[in-house]
Amino acid sequence: MTQDPEILGGDAEIERRVATRGDGPPDPLREPVISFASNDWYSHRHILNRFVGLKDVRTRINGRLQHGWQTCCGFEGEQGRKPEVLASRCPAYVWSKRNQKRASEEGMDWAQAIGAPFFYMGWPEDPATFAPLGSGLLVFPYHSVPSDAYVVDGWAEWARKLRKFATEIGFDRTQAPVTVCFHPFDWHQRRCLSGLGIRATCIGSPTCDDYLKRCAELIGSHAMVLSDRVCTAGFYAMWLRREWMVGGPKLYSIPKALHEDRYADRRWIHRNFPGVLRGAAHVGIAETQLGLDCMRTRQELRETLYAWLPDEAFLDAGVI
Repeated sequence: MTQDPEILGGDAEIERRVATRGDGPPDPLREPVISFASNDWYSHRHILNRFVGLKDVRTRINGRLQHGWQTCCGFEGEQGRKPEVLASRCPAYVWSKRNQKRASEEGMDWAQAIGAPFFYMGWPEDPATFAPLGSGLLVFPYHSVPSDAYVVDGWAEWARKLRKFATEIGFDRTQAPVTVCFHPFDWHQRRCLSGLGIRATCIGSPTCDDYLKRCAELIGSHAMVLSDRVCTAGFYAMWLRREWMVGGPKLYSIPKALHEDRYADRRWIHRNFPGVLRGAAHVGIAETQLGLDCMRTRQELRETLYAWLPDEAFLDAGVI
């Protein structure tokens, strides 16, 4: 009988993470005009609410936050829902100046750039010390999105090719471990790693309040991140002073996702981010792509996201 892969973090803990959800419903008296469930993903709302000092961190954000890194307007693809933003003219919060420029060009001239929520977590002076540096390779495969009716397939062949590729770039079975981080939607696919000497892990439900903290700790504890396309986690890795490489075998989705092709195209990547095809840790690129220069102060973010709330809603009312 083939042995199941080692579970980094422990099987019981990962199952608990997958089942855990966020911080519950908001106070109905504080519900804004329009809000979106995707604001809760990857603990974005939770991070921003803590940063501005809300007494009730369950308070919903009025409008839509950019869901993840993109080169476009910030509301394309999975959880983007650009038509909803355009139709409702709801407040729109993007990460970078490029996202803001593209949003304006596409009819959303009210979009505001605030930087990625990742930057609002509270970091040490040297982000590289956030987690002890390990020697292993952390792999983020593309994931299924059941709500958009497409499923990633080809896991067994992908796993075999991954083992070969990881060894070729210096991550063997003993000295430099390889770990695949599965999305909860694909956690059941972890047995594709059986017998290959590759560990499996999962950060947990994207709606967990500490999702992004777990993600950063996991990335920080590895020497390199590998993905088969340009992705948000790769830019997080470079900002944490870890190497990131786009390469290795590719998974495919059924049906083919319409928005994914460019970010996996090696020619496009070579033109835009040539360093990541060889493995790179360009902090400046990460800062630009994630919008560090658009980050707001606590007071500015309060006025941007929560102008509709009274001062008494904040922990330090009357102090700032």
